[in-house]
Amino acid sequence: MAVLVKSGSTIALPRTNAFPQLRDGPLYGTLVDMIKETIPELQKLSTADKFALAVELWDELSSNPDEIPVTEEQLNELDRRFEEYRQDPDKVVAWEDAKARILSGRH
Repeated sequence: MAVLVKSGSTIALPRTNAFPQLRDGPLYGTLVDMIKETIPELQKLSTADKFALAVELWDELSSNPDEIPVTEEQLNELDRRFEEYRQDPDKVVAWEDAKARILSGRH
């Protein structure tokens, strides 16, 4: 997991192909084709510009978290993790500790 710090906020970036269920979804190809046809200039952007656009889109999406759909599978995973925490709360690592460990290179 890569970490990007932008304007005082930390953004965790998933590894490539971190969301295979999205790529394998029935509408993925159609959606990508629609975007490419509607905004062909996107394909001409440099990698850096595409990344900057992705960060801006993410910032916009994250400002309205209630509008982001959550799947049943994601809700089940959250329930599983919460139950795991309830069973053994001492296994939790504070964000500050995890961040310090990541930034120090101790994975």
